Amino acid sequence: MNREEKKRIVSELINTRGKLQRIQIDLVLDGEDTAELQKKERKLDKAIDDMRRALHENWQGRASEVERALKLANKRVQGRIRDINNRVKRAERLVALLGDVEEVIGKVRAVLP
Repeated sequence: MNREEKKRIVSELINTRGKLQRIQIDLVLDGEDTAELQKKERKLDKAIDDMRRALHENWQGRASEVERALKLANKRVQGRIRDINNRVKRAERLVALLGDVEEVIGKVRAVLP
């Protein structure tokens, strides 16, 4: 993967992390427990740091496939956050969100050497 592709992938992950941080703020203000979401955010943060440390190394896979997978996962994350904010099946959506974040982290791990 070239420099620009790596930057786009890391930026997409940073975008996902920002979404997680914003929903945590909303949940805390609503009196909800965010411990599990905080754990996933820390795990995603570590994956981002790992990618940043590996910027000079060769990453595995095709950038277009990785970017597409991350954008799709990010879209699901955003949809679940919207549902959580609208209080639609909140607990169920939160569990699904945790799974989506885990999927994103798995995509990151698959790319790194």
